[in-house]
Amino acid sequence: MTSAGYGRIVNTFSEGALGTVPKNTSYGSAKGGVFGFTRTLALDGLRLGIKVNAVTPRANTRLAAPEVLAHTYDLPPETFKGVMDTMRPELVSPAAVFLAHESCELNGETLVAGAGQILRLAVIENEGITRENVTPEDIAENLESIMDMSAAHIVNVETLLSSV
Repeated sequence: MTSAGYGRIVNTFSEGALGTVPKNTSYGSAKGGVFGFTRTLALDGLRLGIKVNAVTPRANTRLAAPEVLAHTYDLPPETFKGVMDTMRPELVSPAAVFLAHESCELNGETLVAGAGQILRLAVIENEGITRENVTPEDIAENLESIMDMSAAHIVNVETLLSSV
């Protein structure tokens, strides 16, 4: 890809990386590593003409069996019967194919795909506060401003590159 000056890489990770699944520390951490790898590789590939993105599938797999979900969430297996029926794996494929296609200009992005839905997973940040010598008291006194995401902006690969 480097010598061709062109390429598309599509990685896969789970929303478990977002800390949304209990009893999942090692799995979620590993998937978070794939997310970070995707973003940093996208940044490195930018100058080489290589676009790197990820798809996060919402699909019915062995890990989504009612018995597994029941153990994970400490709920009866009946709670999960039929929940995953609409999450057919083939409904993830269009997102992967799109991200791998030469016409795709996205870079460093993640598309969540499943059950006929496609959405963007993004990292956002706000302006927070700025102090020459920040103290724990500054943080406590300004916590509302620090946590306010109403004027947040998306952090993407191009943003990272332009801030250097």
